[in-house]
Amino acid sequence: MEKYRKIVISIMTLSIFSGCGAVDAYNGDIGYVNTQNIEQTTLNFGSTDLNMIAEKMVISLLQALAFDEKNKPVIVLSHVKNKTNEQIDTKSITDKIKISLIKSGLVRVSLYNEIGDELKSELSYQASEYVKKGTAKQIGNQIGADYKLYGEITSIEKSDGEKIDIYYKITLNLVNIESGIAVWADEKEIRKIGAKSLFTPTNVVKTEIVENEDNSVNIIPIKHASPLVNVKKEIIKQDTPKVFIKEKVLSKEISTYPNLISKKIILQLEHEKDRRTKRRR
Repeated sequence: MEKYRKIVISIMTLSIFSGCGAVDAYNGDIGYVNTQNIEQTTLNFGSTDLNMIAEKMVISLLQALAFDEKNKPVIVLSHVKNKTNEQIDTKSITDKIKISLIKSGLVRVSLYNEIGDELKSELSYQASEYVKKGTAKQIGNQIGADYKLYGEITSIEKSDGEKIDIYYKITLNLVNIESGIAVWADEKEIRKIGAKSLFTPTNVVKTEIVENEDNSVNIIPIKHASPLVNVKKEIIKQDTPKVFIKEKVLSKEISTYPNLISKKIILQLEHEKDRRTKRRR
């Protein structure tokens, strides 16, 4: 029988006062707003940034190139690469640009990058005996793209302890597929400054939870355990071995039930607010 069973935990200093997510915890009235309104609820990349970038980039592209309305060029889009530290839905950026290009009426957009495999499968099916001859679409008639649009979004984040300064830059390039020459390129910049949250994670404390033979539990800090965190523990008898851990921080009690079978558990604790309060005294 193993004498010890260990799990490495990353304890992050972040305030968390209930087990529910933000959506579940909301009990107020729901209201609709104009999607074009400026979003000011977060410093992260948001809907206002998305709309602003798509609009300005498409205008720049269409103004820079002399398009022939009788022979509209075909553009194929690649997904914008996310090179930031945030979880950004770059497909939404690509989709917004795609829709704006189509609505302009000056270009045609190939969707081969999105549904190429589905198109090939459909053409193969129509070439089979199941489809009436004369109605089946023929292989070899798809229009090749003239240009490829691709790009990336990057960010730089700085903080002085009181404020956070986030700088975003999105770069797009349009290249002639036949010649490989870039015929257009542009970049748009967004900068946001806001007050730093008291509960922003500032450090990570790695801890081992050790379950002994007698079902007792020891919580052993590997390094730099926070002195502001008081952790109490006890065993709950259940079919599946679990540890009940009650974190008491600033008189706020949070209960979590991490499964000992799990390899990694994230326990989120608050002590940044207390540190700042003491520093101001």
